[in-house]
Amino acid sequence: MGLKQSKLFLILTGFLFLIACTNAVPKLSGLNLDGLSTDSPDAIAIVSGNTFSNTLVNFSSQQTVTLKNQATKSLTLNSLSFADGTHFSFVGGSYPGSGVTSGCGTSLAAGATCNLKIKFAPQTASIHLTTNINVSFSDGTKTTAGTMAISGVASTSYAVTVSDVYTTGNTWNKYIKNDGSKSYNATGATCAGTETGDYTVACVHAAEIKKVQVTALTDMSCSNLTITDNLGLFNWTCDDSAASTTGLIIFYSTSLKRGKGLRHLIQSSGSSGTWSPNNIEVRVSSGGQSGTLYASSTAGAWWANSIQQLPDNLGTSSSTLLSDTSHPIYVIGTDQSTEGGYQIGADGISIVTLGSNILSQVGSTLSPNCKNDGGSTNTGLDVRAVFCSYQKKFLWLEVNVHGGYGTGGVANYAGPGIILNGALLSRIQDSKLSNFNATTSYAAVRLIDSSKNLIRDVETYNTNAALSLDNSSTNLVQTFKAAKIVYSGTASGISLNSSNSNKLTDLQISGMTTGGVANGIYSNFSDGNIFQRILVSNIDAQSNLGVGTGIELSDATNHVVSQVTVSGVEGTGIMLDGVISVSSNYLSHINLINNTDFGLQLWGGLVSNNIFHSLVGGNGDVNISIYGADASPSINNTFYNTVSTSSLNSDGSIQIDKNYEANFHGFTVTRASGANSCSVGIDAVTTNLTSACRGTAESSAGISLSSFVGKVTSDDSMNPIDTSGLSALSSLSSIAKWFDFAFGFRLWSRDGNIFPDSTNQGPCDATFSCRIWDFRLKAGSALVNNSFSYSTANPNFTFSGGTCGGSLDGSDIFTVGSRNFLKHAIEIEGDTIGNDNGLCESNESCVYAPNIGAYQGEDGINTSNYCTTEAASVSVTNAKIYKYTTTSVP
Repeated sequence: MGLKQSKLFLILTGFLFLIACTNAVPKLSGLNLDGLSTDSPDAIAIVSGNTFSNTLVNFSSQQTVTLKNQATKSLTLNSLSFADGTHFSFVGGSYPGSGVTSGCGTSLAAGATCNLKIKFAPQTASIHLTTNINVSFSDGTKTTAGTMAISGVASTSYAVTVSDVYTTGNTWNKYIKNDGSKSYNATGATCAGTETGDYTVACVHAAEIKKVQVTALTDMSCSNLTITDNLGLFNWTCDDSAASTTGLIIFYSTSLKRGKGLRHLIQSSGSSGTWSPNNIEVRVSSGGQSGTLYASSTAGAWWANSIQQLPDNLGTSSSTLLSDTSHPIYVIGTDQSTEGGYQIGADGISIVTLGSNILSQVGSTLSPNCKNDGGSTNTGLDVRAVFCSYQKKFLWLEVNVHGGYGTGGVANYAGPGIILNGALLSRIQDSKLSNFNATTSYAAVRLIDSSKNLIRDVETYNTNAALSLDNSSTNLVQTFKAAKIVYSGTASGISLNSSNSNKLTDLQISGMTTGGVANGIYSNFSDGNIFQRILVSNIDAQSNLGVGTGIELSDATNHVVSQVTVSGVEGTGIMLDGVISVSSNYLSHINLINNTDFGLQLWGGLVSNNIFHSLVGGNGDVNISIYGADASPSINNTFYNTVSTSSLNSDGSIQIDKNYEANFHGFTVTRASGANSCSVGIDAVTTNLTSACRGTAESSAGISLSSFVGKVTSDDSMNPIDTSGLSALSSLSSIAKWFDFAFGFRLWSRDGNIFPDSTNQGPCDATFSCRIWDFRLKAGSALVNNSFSYSTANPNFTFSGGTCGGSLDGSDIFTVGSRNFLKHAIEIEGDTIGNDNGLCESNESCVYAPNIGAYQGEDGINTSNYCTTEAASVSVTNAKIYKYTTTSVP
């Protein structure tokens, strides 16, 4: 054999050997190999979806499992079943079940696949559960049996992570534009601070928005899953809208809970602090299980800001500049004193008092560190504030600050606590300011040229004034309490000066004593402000009897003032007056009780085109007075559904002086001790008293002690000072003693003889003790469920998801300017629906107002019970109307 022939022989021999070796390789079960013989047990195999993971015991998950015919010809599928039918099954029953997604039937072509839906429902806590799917198939001549392995991971719970929704979310005081439909689906674009809207609308505080993703098991949805963070600080929402496609349910934190703040996220560490570790737990309730732990995260810090002690500047009159641009958090970790105060010189700075520690202002000769008026430059510093900023944004203050009003009443510090000058999107929260009481009428908190800021859960005690907004707009004030406002001259507890479109809700002002005019709340040359849920009491203009007011709107337009109780004022409950115009204001659901002079006073000829609705008056003099010296008549002031009593004089309950006009509609019920229930001025006056000022015929129908719960004669369960509802004025020495009550419509006022005796009128003082008064309505009172006609009960509305009908159908409305809104409903605040102006307008969620006066109910709103206004042919369309659980007191 020649050389060439030898090489060819070797090549052929090797090739034949390779073929022989290849044919000798065994078939590997489960591999995606085409061309198997039809009698191979692996001819039918699972090629994807044979492993389940993280399925909670006693619950289930479903997934698609793909089968493939790996043989060379079509096969008939005779049967498929599970060796373990306890934990695994076909969705919908025996093979192929009802969950088949494609192709699976009695036969499967060569090389073809089909998809099944298989359910994994572990009943035991074993970590790994494995079984076989037994399969029988045939090629027309032979029947073959095979097995396909499938497994699942059963767990009692599994680990998840808490992550940031936005890239800036790990830094406190970072904001992004609110350009999504929810706080958690915005684009993440950086907020400039100039965006439209108030603090809650313009931008999103990215640091409060976190997310947690969990596997969407078959039996789970937002309806049976709950999440909590172990510090209990955040509001969470659940989103399962994409669970069917992504396999995930996502929880988002949307905000801190009310009453919770930055101080609750930080733990003390010496005089400074560190982030408190936080984690979440997701629990599920379904299938007989209640609150079973499903997923949890490891505890850890959720933010990365540095935390450091607020610098100590005791011993120097110079102000300390805080100018770190890295968003630091300064803490007051122990009681601390400041002499020079602090200038905040950078955006994004936070200052927080930990626990009950206090920052005290000391020193009497101090250089100014703040500008007390607006302007484009920070020159002309003229006042010393504990904290002052100029044209800064994204600040966060949670502080307990004690001013320098010294022992024995000697003022050694004249200045405010906080001034934000030109501030944007900053927050003063969960703060207490006391003893800012000296010779100059500075407010404890003052905003100048500032907008889109939030002031929430703030208390002031023993100050010259509490809060002042000057040339400031679109600010939001929520839950502000001010007690013991003391000043030698004219002062206001809360004042708005040339400030527009601000919203102030849940305000309490009590214990105000001045040597000049005293205003509990004062809005001056301002437009479009909203005041909701207000309690004002004990306003004492000591040397100016009769010039105190609970609320004064002076040259104010387009205001909404609702759900107000004013009691115990040395003077008038509410006054509207001005030198230019007081018009287009809407005041509704108001109690004016036990004030020494007028209940409501419209002073001068400039008060026109205002609406007053559902007003209750019982005061020392006239309850509604339209009076003044102006030659121009006051016109088109309209009153709906007024109930009043007058007990001191013969002027009557309603007095309209010469040249003035008023329109009374609905019902006007009066009660007077004198000859006239309605006294119309000495000259001829054009008045429209529709449905009458009805005089002595209604003498028994006015308000009486039985209308309200009235005087409290037993210990209030929450108040720390009262004895059987009584206290000396001198004993009310803290915010808690002034405002902590078991019920929201309680306040301190004068204790006199049987209501409405004149000895109840005016503030409590050294002669007349303070009595807790409860202005909730008693069941059976003529003020309860009579808001439509007074003498006849309101119709029964069905709150079961249908249309409301009757006077809630959307056509019984008021119109102020371009706004149409329901008469007998109040917008629900803070539900992210509507504009939160207190008016029940189209497409908003509202609460039914069945009563006359301020009190409409309590104990929450049942969100599953509502009716809707009509969808068309009415002025207010598609508004949802809910109701309070309780609307009167037994």
